[in-house]
Amino acid sequence: MTVVQTVRRYLWVTALLLSVVTVAYSMTSEEARLLRKDYQLYQAWSLSRNYFFGTTLPRDRIKALAWQTVYVDLLPAAYPKKDQLLSYREGLNNNQIQQAKEMAKSLISRYNLGLPFNEMELSEAYVLRDENNNWNNLQLDVVPEAAATNFKHWIQWLANHDKRSLAIELDNRGYALLTKKQFPIIYGQIIIKGPESPEMLNSNIDLSNEGYFVAHTNQSQLFFNMPGYKPVTVAINQSQQVQYISPVILEPLSHSKRTGVVGRVLPWSGFDHGNIILRAELPKKQVINDPWMQPVVPITVTNNGEVYTTGLAPGPYQLIINTAGLSTVIRFSAKEGEIRGLSLIDFRKKIAR
Repeated sequence: MTVVQTVRRYLWVTALLLSVVTVAYSMTSEEARLLRKDYQLYQAWSLSRNYFFGTTLPRDRIKALAWQTVYVDLLPAAYPKKDQLLSYREGLNNNQIQQAKEMAKSLISRYNLGLPFNEMELSEAYVLRDENNNWNNLQLDVVPEAAATNFKHWIQWLANHDKRSLAIELDNRGYALLTKKQFPIIYGQIIIKGPESPEMLNSNIDLSNEGYFVAHTNQSQLFFNMPGYKPVTVAINQSQQVQYISPVILEPLSHSKRTGVVGRVLPWSGFDHGNIILRAELPKKQVINDPWMQPVVPITVTNNGEVYTTGLAPGPYQLIINTAGLSTVIRFSAKEGEIRGLSLIDFRKKIAR
């Protein structure tokens, strides 16, 4: 039995233990946390392959192994044949492997990726992933207005609700801004109604873990945007020294199981020899230098080279493919309620030349 077959069997068996009852009317904050952590796994896995194959990023074997290490480190300790998943070590020397290991630690810290999944969490995430999740019904975990409008009360509320280390970090940040008289000081929380984590947002202020922020800006507006979501702007009163920003909620663009894409790539010799990435196409003026900040769209690719996914938001997309030593970018537009069928992506004639 291959590693992939073992992993699939592991996920299938553990998922059965948790699939008896399904809550469809709302999404709890815990379910949202698991789905976000599951998406972080996918993003790390995708980035490792991106660097390994040089799909949209310069090929870099050390960064490929670093992101693969992040992915493996976030899996449960009992995950089947876990150590064998670090396949990108092959061909690297001990010094390069150590560089990748140190880089992985830095990436986990930089993007607040936290502790690994345990077996129960991963099983729950596996079940939730395949459900028709309604992020619009997410139960919001926000600081009550009565406490939020006073900075010290806001900090105290966070400290009293299992966020003590975060509260200390935010309080220190506020104190540093106050000491330097960097006004206005703005504070609040951003909530994404989707699996992407706050670190992936494009904004003109820094966001702390879980989307909370204490910041200073000389601009008249805050902006928050991410592919697949409605952009949000918030006006800032430059004359108010300390001001609370009501929860900023990023609402997803219309997502429907009836909106998607399907296509086929030939030849396709499997994931060990090629890579396929689907991502929303950004406006030309919006440049993102950090690859973690441009989330990919999860897709299914079969052994026969069939590519498909559903639940897309309407809009322009890029399907980036490299296989058999060749690469191409297919641009298409997803329309509401339509499964877009792509023409056969055929590399065979190019290979024959």
